[in-house]
Amino acid sequence: MLAFRVVQLIRNHRREIVDRAIRQIREEPELRRLQALPRSDLAGLAQAVIQDLESGTELEEVSRRYELRGRRAWAESVPMHEYVRGLQLLHYALVDFARTQAVPRTPVEIYSQEDLEERLCHIFDRIAYHFIRGYELGQAAGRPAA
Repeated sequence: MLAFRVVQLIRNHRREIVDRAIRQIREEPELRRLQALPRSDLAGLAQAVIQDLESGTELEEVSRRYELRGRRAWAESVPMHEYVRGLQLLHYALVDFARTQAVPRTPVEIYSQEDLEERLCHIFDRIAYHFIRGYELGQAAGRPAA
């Protein structure tokens, strides 16, 4: 099945996908604060997201993890919109990779790829929601930004 093959490709080329997303983040002039973070922090976040995609992490764990990441982003004084844009760029890098590496040939494979892309959208929507929630909880707690 194509979806399984794409997940395997993502797993095998994780570093390439992360590098592509970080390169895109570094090229966006509106992401100055996010760009100021160490490359290892950006790569760690991207790696964690990809690992969650691969493993099918439970919703409760996703919500806890990304709310914590949102709180951390608030504490680091990185604007929420920059982090959300970074997540979007990672999402685009994943979809672009899947489209260029696993070209569907049959109607079933086309459906499978569309299904995978739809699942990626749902997962990234969930991650963004919980990240934003955590960021707002950090703001509400009134912890001073770094």
